[in-house]
Amino acid sequence: MSSLYAAKDYLKASYVCCSDNWFAHNVYRDYVYDSYYGCLYSDEFCNEYCVKGLDDRGYMTEVKKGGEKSWYTIGEAFFSKSFSKKFVDLMVKEYYDPEMKYMLWDDFQIKHITELLMKIKRYDDAECKEFDTTEDILQFYPNFKDFIDQFFQEDELINSTQRISYLSNYSDIKQYSVVATEQLTGRMHVNENLFGPSPKCLEVLHNATMEDLYLYDLTREDDLAVEISKITELSTDSVFIHSGSSDVIKTIMTIVLNKDDTVLISAPAWNYYKSVCELRHAKAAYYNVVPGTDSYEFDTENLLETAKKTKPRIIVITTPHNPTGAVISRTDLEKIIKENPSSLVIVDEAYLGLSTVTYDAKYFLNAYNNVVFCRTFSKLYGLAGIRMGYGLCTPMAKQVFKLDLNPFRTSNIGRKVCIAALQDKKYYSDLTKTIISLKDEFISEINKIKGIKAFKSAANFIFIHFDDSIDVQALKDNLASNGYLVRLWTEGGHLSMRITVAPKPDMDKVLELIKDFCKK
Repeated sequence: MSSLYAAKDYLKASYVCCSDNWFAHNVYRDYVYDSYYGCLYSDEFCNEYCVKGLDDRGYMTEVKKGGEKSWYTIGEAFFSKSFSKKFVDLMVKEYYDPEMKYMLWDDFQIKHITELLMKIKRYDDAECKEFDTTEDILQFYPNFKDFIDQFFQEDELINSTQRISYLSNYSDIKQYSVVATEQLTGRMHVNENLFGPSPKCLEVLHNATMEDLYLYDLTREDDLAVEISKITELSTDSVFIHSGSSDVIKTIMTIVLNKDDTVLISAPAWNYYKSVCELRHAKAAYYNVVPGTDSYEFDTENLLETAKKTKPRIIVITTPHNPTGAVISRTDLEKIIKENPSSLVIVDEAYLGLSTVTYDAKYFLNAYNNVVFCRTFSKLYGLAGIRMGYGLCTPMAKQVFKLDLNPFRTSNIGRKVCIAALQDKKYYSDLTKTIISLKDEFISEINKIKGIKAFKSAANFIFIHFDDSIDVQALKDNLASNGYLVRLWTEGGHLSMRITVAPKPDMDKVLELIKDFCKK
């Protein structure tokens, strides 16, 4: 209990784990809806905490030390946010008792079993094991002796300068990862186009040939680059195709950044920028995107002041902005590019086309050589599974960026699908109107709820603030339990919510669920 008392300020939706357990699979999940304790079953007597009773909802009603033919607690436990609050309140209230700090938390939960409700999560013997000694491990995995011999000898390499290797520079760097999601519906958390692409894109796949599969495309011109060239009125020398705009950004940063350079990023922002920055051993600095009356706004003066202080190698401007949906004005964008000639300005336009806001990339690229535009087919065009994107830059910049590109072009079929999408202008024009209408209607309705503020957005998502009367984590969990996944952002110590625009039945249902939750 003393360990949990020390961690009491961090107990919310939390896993509490024993350090001597081994699992065959990863037990951590992004979405867990109730408190539980991992359990194994024993036919024979075991001197463990055995579950003697469950109520009709599956909660433990009696747990005793020692028993047979029963489930016994072992492994990880999950504390829901509400469970943690009750647990901490009771723990703080009773912590004056000298014996409390030496008590196992299992005994404390048993003491308050009617208040601290937990279900059991059933494992079989192959899934979860407990190792108290190295001998226990060796019985399970004899080759563990090789590990002991390798890493625990007196002259072990871990304490030797010989351990420095070609991997050592990356030991503290974490890979950017996305939320693993198994469900195919209600995915309002990753900003996919939930309306789907033009049907003409599927026709391309139906008409694919064997040559599309087994031949490299070695023709002189890239047909997709030619199509983009027509739309942007830029030469194909200013267009480079890549596998998604995330890879466009990564290629640019890989080429441009050196160790200890600074990248200027918005706050809040997509964390991917920072992860690529760290991979290049560069530093991140931040400028503000702040809430206005009805929408978020770029604090351009703050950006320019921060740029003067940090002298960034790269400035990242995401417009429409993720996660707020804000857009930067053409005037402010040009001011930033013009006043920072030594910085490369990356304009991430992943959400371009989901509103009436547009930028004349041709004008900027003709006027300045320190700007590049990044675009994707994942958002407006609904082709996230195809993994295609492109960059717009000066011809000289393209020649340098090509050094990091695959010598062979991206997927033959993928590029043909993207061409079909670009050519179906009516489908995507109508889709944009639909998304804007649904978005505006949802924002209008949700702003009628006390304690909630939804901001206007130029993207396919809505950013929402809540006052302290609303438990945002519990609201997210409630939506998830009803089949709708949303994304939470920590901003200024408070949780905000981002919801992807979906077809009207889903938007209406989510609005209804939020209203019902707030009434309760």
